[in-house]
Amino acid sequence: LVEGGAGIDYERKTGLLRTPLQRAAEASNFEIVSYLVDRGALIDTSPVYSGATALQLAAMNGYVGITTFLLEHDANPNYPPAKGEGRTAFEAAAEWGRIDTMSLLMGAGVDLDMQIGDPPCTQYERSVGFAEKNGYMASKRFVQHLYSQISAMNETEEAPKLDRIQNPSMPSPRW
Repeated sequence: LVEGGAGIDYERKTGLLRTPLQRAAEASNFEIVSYLVDRGALIDTSPVYSGATALQLAAMNGYVGITTFLLEHDANPNYPPAKGEGRTAFEAAAEWGRIDTMSLLMGAGVDLDMQIGDPPCTQYERSVGFAEKNGYMASKRFVQHLYSQISAMNETEEAPKLDRIQNPSMPSPRW
């Protein structure tokens, strides 16, 4: 169809809830995902109410290959969730116990302190809550572990900076 002139992307209309790329990612069809992206399909398209981007759908379902491919083609790992029951890619992976996908997303730069919703909660808080609500306690503990590691690294990096602010003659650390 595409070679015959059909559009790769289209405006959503009543009854059309997903773009072709979102459908392919949701169905775990790597060949179609690759085909569409190679021909210029928009990766970070706004999802409909309670919908999801292609990356969010791949992460939710634990499709590591598609998640990797989309990230390699500049999918935003911090793309905000859709209004309604939307999730970020990391939240979706945590909610469904996709630990390998969570690791991959963290390597791509997920910001667990990103504020989401009204009232605002961090992506970390939401991820822990979604995992717990869905019964994935290992996923919940993994998110908590990741966050504690990040917090510890941030504290370690901040300590020398604070010392230098208080004592400007202190040499910069060499790491």
